[in-house]
Amino acid sequence: REAQARGLAALQRIFDDGVASAAVVSHGNLLSSLLNRMNPAFGFDSWRTMPNPALYRVQLNFGVPVTFETIT
Repeated sequence: REAQARGLAALQRIFDDGVASAAVVSHGNLLSSLLNRMNPAFGFDSWRTMPNPALYRVQLNFGVPVTFETIT
């Protein structure tokens, strides 16, 4: 949960800086934790089958990630 909180804080800082679009790079464990926060169905099996590299588009609502989609 501590890593998830740091990841969420980083996304909030990007939003607070007024960035319209950003590429954020992370390792799979933190990324899957953030995706799980948005969608609890994204669990261990989803993490285990993530491609490498995995690309996702995340939508923020006032700095809080609310949805994501896979970019292929």
